Amino acid sequence: MILGCPGCKLVGCGSAVPSLKVSNDDLAKLVETNDEWISTRTGIRNRRIISGTESLVGLAAEAARKALEMAEVNPDDLDLVLLCSSTSENLFGSGSGFRNVLVMGAQAISRFTDWTDRGTCILFGDAAGAVLLQWWMQKFWALGILTKFHSY
Repeated sequence: MILGCPGCKLVGCGSAVPSLKVSNDDLAKLVETNDEWISTRTGIRNRRIISGTESLVGLAAEAARKALEMAEVNPDDLDLVLLCSSTSENLFGSGSGFRNVLVMGAQAISRFTDWTDRGTCILFGDAAGAVLLQWWMQKFWALGILTKFHSY
């Protein structure tokens, strides 16, 4: 017997980073530090920072466009768009019962970074990512025992 279990599947993903690349050597010009000190403690050698005409919304939109293209889903077919960020620019969504859900994460923490504080300026950069989740009925074989499956 074939049974169905409703859930969702990831059908597309995308990412975007700002054009400005700030290296550890660049930070060494601002605070007393060097590449070795930063990279041995954090593993970080470069970070991307929003500058000029770039925006958090622009990064999120680029990541979303790439996720939609990979999934071959038209933006008009989206039921819900969620942007998760501690530095958002007032994008949000809510609801339930959707077939196509675009989930984005975006950060522009460089806006709040103290570039004179060696303990924090070495850690942060800006970027965005997106995934498209789609309602899906997973079919599976049941051998006399009905079990409810969950994704974690």
